[in-house]
Amino acid sequence: MSAAAIAITSMGKVAGSLLVSSSQPDYFLPTRCKLIEQYAELIALAFDPGDFYELEQIELAPLPSYEIQQPYLAGFRKRVNELMLQDTSSQHLMPIFEAEQIVWQQIEAELLQHSLVEGR
Repeated sequence: MSAAAIAITSMGKVAGSLLVSSSQPDYFLPTRCKLIEQYAELIALAFDPGDFYELEQIELAPLPSYEIQQPYLAGFRKRVNELMLQDTSSQHLMPIFEAEQIVWQQIEAELLQHSLVEGR
């Protein structure tokens, strides 16, 4: 019914965002928003300096609806497993975090492409 979001920042750079939601309407009064800001500041301390990006490096784009995204997201783990199995033919095994990053990037590109086609 209601949500609040804030960027996780440090020294003018951004590492991500914090999204807080509630099933109650109009839940995020100024005092709760201030608390969420303080949580975001605390969370920023958990990131390494290299995890933060200049605002100019971040490109935001609209994504398709949740219904369109759902099949892509639901197939994430299967795609990671398939990518790692493809890699077994070589002598080195791909670390799971590397396979996950590749698949996330593939999904991102596919969803952005879908948005471009949908927007025509």
